[in-house]
Amino acid sequence: MCTVTFVPIQDNHYVLTSNRDESPLRSPEKLHENSDRNLIYPREPLAGGTWICISQTGTWVCLLNGAFVKHVRKAPYRRSRGLVVLDFFEYTSAVQFFDEYELDNIEPFTIIAWDQQKQELYDFRWDGEQRYLSILDKKETHIWSSCPLYPPEIQAKRKKWFTEFLANHNIQQAEEMLDFHHNAGEGDPENDLMITRYGGKLRTVSTTIIEQKESDLKISYNDLIHEKNSTRVYQTPAQKN
Repeated sequence: MCTVTFVPIQDNHYVLTSNRDESPLRSPEKLHENSDRNLIYPREPLAGGTWICISQTGTWVCLLNGAFVKHVRKAPYRRSRGLVVLDFFEYTSAVQFFDEYELDNIEPFTIIAWDQQKQELYDFRWDGEQRYLSILDKKETHIWSSCPLYPPEIQAKRKKWFTEFLANHNIQQAEEMLDFHHNAGEGDPENDLMITRYGGKLRTVSTTIIEQKESDLKISYNDLIHEKNSTRVYQTPAQKN
């Protein structure tokens, strides 16, 4: 469903960027604010869930479909993965969610999460049978591509594009990552960062940026279907090195 990158710019300043590859019918036009739970996210119009969300606490979550390899769907599933993202914020910490959340009959997924309290960046995967958790180096760059859409050889090619892009660009502002997320590739609409498949029934419908800078946590949502942009900022506790 997505292509996601994480780029540290300097101490206490990083940017996560997500391209969403989905049916245009499932593209929200703007960010949704849940004031009761202090959450901001693009709300998926069909199931009401999301693939990316920030909290006023400074914690955020980004979801990709699939775990390690393309899986065989076994629908119906008990709960939408987009609602699982919102369920994450019911827990006191990311690790508690990873350890305790009931995953039986949930379709495989990958969650990239930042826990503000722990100051940790996590890669959590559910393959339909087992949980896998890694703590990532927040001072290193990372890229993920949704495995149901992109086989290993395409993922490797995209990682190469990412490495080459960073070698040729000194990223100082979050918006500079839009260049990569909108233009990287070889002119192949099936596998470039901006895709169009099945006559447009599956395409890159939006780009979302989460930027942490000192005590500001900002989410910027660019809806490519309706050509609308929206941004929200939370004041959060400053990060520690």
